[in-house]
Amino acid sequence: MGSHGDARPQHPVPLAYREPALPTGPLAHRNTLPREAFDLPAERFGTDSNLIDCLASALDRLTGQPEHVISPVGSIVYARRDGDLLWDLVHDADVWCYVPGRALKGRSLQQWHVALQVELHRELVARGVRTRLTWRNRYVNLVDVDGRLRMIELKIAQQEWLTEGLARIHHRFCGVRARRGWAYSLRPRLEWAAYSAFENHFSSLAAEQSFADTIASLDPRDVMRGLRFVYHENLASALRRFGPAHVVESQVHRGRAVRNRRGVLKKLLMLSVMRRDEDLRRRVLQQLQNLAAGAPLRLRDAVQESLADLTAMSDVDAAALADWLHPASIDIRRTGPSSVQSHHVGETPGRGEQLIGSPLLDDPTT
Repeated sequence: MGSHGDARPQHPVPLAYREPALPTGPLAHRNTLPREAFDLPAERFGTDSNLIDCLASALDRLTGQPEHVISPVGSIVYARRDGDLLWDLVHDADVWCYVPGRALKGRSLQQWHVALQVELHRELVARGVRTRLTWRNRYVNLVDVDGRLRMIELKIAQQEWLTEGLARIHHRFCGVRARRGWAYSLRPRLEWAAYSAFENHFSSLAAEQSFADTIASLDPRDVMRGLRFVYHENLASALRRFGPAHVVESQVHRGRAVRNRRGVLKKLLMLSVMRRDEDLRRRVLQQLQNLAAGAPLRLRDAVQESLADLTAMSDVDAAALADWLHPASIDIRRTGPSSVQSHHVGETPGRGEQLIGSPLLDDPTT
């Protein structure tokens, strides 16, 4: 019999983890940004052009395949205020390019990767965009008006990896130990090519139906598992910036300290978007702008602040991630002469359509 000093817990079994409510019907993708959000401004790069359109033309010529899906990721998506991209915070533009596997026969992935970069450079030059192609790795760089380079980091992948990557995710784990890996084009990780419900995917006209069918065929539980993986892998990536080597180099070299600080803040920016934490997103944007402007970096304070934010980020509400699987009822405006139309729950904007309002990325207070 227990005495009054018995401090054993009263619960005989641990509490079960409760999954958030997931959609019961077929999934449908919804972009948070229109295609026009990826215009390259003439005042920076020489002429007005759209990055998605340029990539689409390059893919068409290179593969001879009209079906493709283009997915920009990273700061070119998240570093926005009132819908406008803050180019000073974009050091490179990461873009996934998905084409049917049958179109990638006959060459290695690395060869396709290099060929796509060369073809994109030709397309940008033909449109009058200031670019530079590195001689060794054939990387495409946008040349800003002040001469600053912004690399376009392309990843070409089979469209089938959108689903195959989700099946691979449960074999991976997220760790905070720093590690180096081969270039993506040499050893692709399919889980990074997996479909993410919170990213933007722009399909060509020929690929619209096949992309919609692919998303509708996905199991919501697999998509939810993918969201968790992306969230925790990016959290772990930020924490790796606090490894011994990073800490030492930050103490002795200001340039490395700024780079490590920027790397942590950009991961926090992505996590804030996934969590739909607009207050945190605005605060991180301001910190990134201060860093880009050359504000003094107090390393100890920055480390303590970042660790506090990352500690808070380690606890995420599963329901917040699950919201990405529930398309809301929103208004759609066509880019042509058509008037505003209302789509029902579950419908997605098609080619040439634009979301009205973006509560995730709009920032009316700053």
